[in-house]
Amino acid sequence: MKQSNIKDFIIIGLATLIGFVAGAGLTYNYFKNKWTPTKLSDYETSGLALLTRLTPGDQVIDIGCGLNLFKGLIPNLIGIDPVFDQADIKTTIEEFTTDQKFNVALCLDSIMFGSEEHILNQIDCITKLLTTSATIHWRFNSNLQNYKKEKIEIYNWNFGHLLKYSKLFGFRVFEIRN
Repeated sequence: MKQSNIKDFIIIGLATLIGFVAGAGLTYNYFKNKWTPTKLSDYETSGLALLTRLTPGDQVIDIGCGLNLFKGLIPNLIGIDPVFDQADIKTTIEEFTTDQKFNVALCLDSIMFGSEEHILNQIDCITKLLTTSATIHWRFNSNLQNYKKEKIEIYNWNFGHLLKYSKLFGFRVFEIRN
């Protein structure tokens, strides 16, 4: 993993810090057939409040955008998602390619399924899409009860991982909120 200039790694909405390892087929099936999004207004810091953290001209990528709820609210937004047709581009972060560079990435409950190796690969893919002064807004584990009920396993995110991965990928943790 290449080190780059220091970037902001903003962690928002970090909920219960327990988890497991995901199976992709079960995860995609759940999201395609059962998942319903939480309203953006229901998230205190990682929903509509994110709009106040953006500046005109920001180039934004929403990774795992789901129903692409930020579309129309954020200019210069590209939403990618492997499941939902509402995405601008229906693909995984691993398969997404573009020459465009983004200075803001939204990873809102999307980079939390799979093994540590899988998570690190996804973060690596994300960082390759970013400018040297980019900010990533993260939200983890906010729907944990539904995932447990559906037997969907999630990655065991914790504060130690956040600090370790931010250092590994050349970011600084700017803010953490529950």
